[in-house]
Amino acid sequence: MSAIVSNPGQYSFYPSSMVSDWYIWFCELGYPNLDINRYPDGEWEIIEYYNAPIVPSLTKWNRVLYGIRNVVITPGIVEKYVKQLDLHSDEIWDKYDHKTEELEAEQKALERHQKETVDRAYEAIRFNPALMERMARGGITEMNIPNIRKHIPKSLL
Repeated sequence: MSAIVSNPGQYSFYPSSMVSDWYIWFCELGYPNLDINRYPDGEWEIIEYYNAPIVPSLTKWNRVLYGIRNVVITPGIVEKYVKQLDLHSDEIWDKYDHKTEELEAEQKALERHQKETVDRAYEAIRFNPALMERMARGGITEMNIPNIRKHIPKSLL
């Protein structure tokens, strides 16, 4: 992990109207296409330049991470956010692959639970001729708990 050694300041190759005081940090981290845009109310965001920030009116950019409030802009925070945003990092892809595996396992467990519930309901209906008859007359709503309760003798409740 590389540390940022310089203080924020104007990057000498670009006009001060285009890049922020923190642009040099991103250059030192190896991300010259990123910068910080700060608003008067204290909110700030990380932006990405799509072409070199030379002519402000021709520079295309987009927000990458925005809505950051009550966080002081420090080299450590900048480095943390940049590392989290780097899609070329193997750590990021490993994290998302792990999350995908968890979601797939959860989906399979949900499908298995649904199938088991249907199988239990089928077995309950198949071996209960009175319930089959009620369902033939009243439809699937006879499987609802309040309807089943109506047919249980009060002595068994």
